[in-house]
Amino acid sequence: MIVRGLLASALCLFATAAHAAPIGPLVTAALKRAHIPGGAVAVVSSSGPVEVVTFGACRAGTPITSDQPFLIGSLSKSLTAAAATRLAWQGRLDLEAPLQTLEPSSGGAAPITLRQLLNQTSGFSHRQGFSIPTPDSPGFGRLQPAGNPGAYAYSNLNYVVLGEEVRSRSGTAFDALVAREVFRPLAMSATAAPVRDRCGHRLFFGFATPWAEEPAPAHLAPAGFIRASAPDLGKFMTAILAQARSGQDQGWPSLDLADSDPVAYHQGWRTAMDEGERIWWHSGSTGSYRATMVMLPSRDRAFVILTNLGGHNVDDPVDDLAQALIAHVRGKAAQPPAAPLEPWARMALLLVIAGSLITLFLTTRRWVARDRSVSASPVSTALALLPWIVAGGLGVLALQHFTGLSPLGVWRLGPDLGLTAAVVLISGAARSAMNRSIPKASRAGTPTARHQT
Repeated sequence: MIVRGLLASALCLFATAAHAAPIGPLVTAALKRAHIPGGAVAVVSSSGPVEVVTFGACRAGTPITSDQPFLIGSLSKSLTAAAATRLAWQGRLDLEAPLQTLEPSSGGAAPITLRQLLNQTSGFSHRQGFSIPTPDSPGFGRLQPAGNPGAYAYSNLNYVVLGEEVRSRSGTAFDALVAREVFRPLAMSATAAPVRDRCGHRLFFGFATPWAEEPAPAHLAPAGFIRASAPDLGKFMTAILAQARSGQDQGWPSLDLADSDPVAYHQGWRTAMDEGERIWWHSGSTGSYRATMVMLPSRDRAFVILTNLGGHNVDDPVDDLAQALIAHVRGKAAQPPAAPLEPWARMALLLVIAGSLITLFLTTRRWVARDRSVSASPVSTALALLPWIVAGGLGVLALQHFTGLSPLGVWRLGPDLGLTAAVVLISGAARSAMNRSIPKASRAGTPTARHQT
C-alpha cells in the first residue's frame, strides 16, 4: 500500500510538472495574432485556481481585469444544466417527468422529458433553435420536435424550453433561480443573466469594431445570454472536478461516463474521447463575444477562454487557442495558433462593395446622358429586375432552410455580410433596369446618334 501511494504521488507530481509552465505568453501571443481586443483565461484544478491571464481592453483606456464579465453565449447552457441537476439532487425536480409547458404530440409519440432537453435528445432541430417564440405566445406551447426524440441534435430551443420548465415548476424567475442554485453557492459574484453590455466587439469588414450588445429577451438567457468572468467559470469547473474526484454527489453535472459510451452531449457539456482520454467542453458566441471552456478530468485540469470579439464564421481563433492549451495541459510543446485569414477575406468585401458602386455610378452617368427618345417599357423593366428579385428571394430561403436565420438574423451576426449582399443585389437590379433604357451602343461607351456630328 505504501509503495502504491508513493507511486501515485510521483505520477501526480509528474503530471503537474508537465503543465506547470505559465500560459501567459501563449495566450497573449495568440490573442495578439488574432487581433482580439481583450480576453481572459483561467486554468483550474479540483483544488481551485491555477492561473489567470488577462489581455487587452474593453474600450480604449479600460483594461480587462480578472473580474471582467463577458457574455458567454452557449456556455450558459452548462450553467442552466447545473441549476437543473442541483434541483434534481435536492429532490425538487424529476428529470424523467414529461414537459408541462408544451402540448403533447398529436401523433401519440412518447412525451419529451426534462432529461432529453438536458442532453439535447428531445428531437428539436438546430434550425428550430434560431426562431424561438416567446413563452407567453400561443406558438410556444405548440412547439413540436422536427426529429425523433432520443437522437442527439444540438438546439438552442432545448435549453430555452428547459429554462421555462424549471421556472414554471419552481415558481422562481430563471435569473433568480440560477443565482440561488449556482452563482451564490460558488461565490460567482461577477455572473448574472441577462444584462446590458458595453465591452464587446464585432468583426466588421475585417476590423474589430466596438459593438454595444443590448440585453437579450429573458427567455433566451438559459440558452446563451448569461454573463460571467473567467475566475467565476473556473469556480464552476472546480466544483465539477472536485465532485468527480471525491465521488460525493453535490448535485453538479456528472462526468460519470464510460470511455466506450458514444454520448456526444451530457448535462450541458459536449464530450468525446480524444487521444485516449475523455474531454468535456462547450463553446459559445454572441454577435460580439466568443468563449470556450474545456475539462480534462483525468489530468485534474480545466480552463476557460473568454474574448470580446465575435463574428468569425470560418476561422475560429478561440478554438485554435483551446487546442493549444489542451496540448499544454498534456505536457506537449504548444505554439500560438497562426493568425486567422478570415479578417482579410472580410476586408475584401469592401472591394466587392466598391466595385458594385462604381459600376452603378458609371451606368447612372450613361443613363442620364441617354437618348431620351429610347425608353424601356414597364414590362421590359420588370423583366430586368426579375433575376435580381429571384436571386434575393432564393438567398433568403436558402438561409432560412440551412441555418434558420432570417435576414435580420444575418445582420445581427454578420452585418458586413448582410450589407455586402444588399449592395450587390440593389445595385445590380438598378443597373439592369437602367440598361433597358440605354441603347446598346451607348452601353459600350460610343456616343448616341443625338450626340454625333
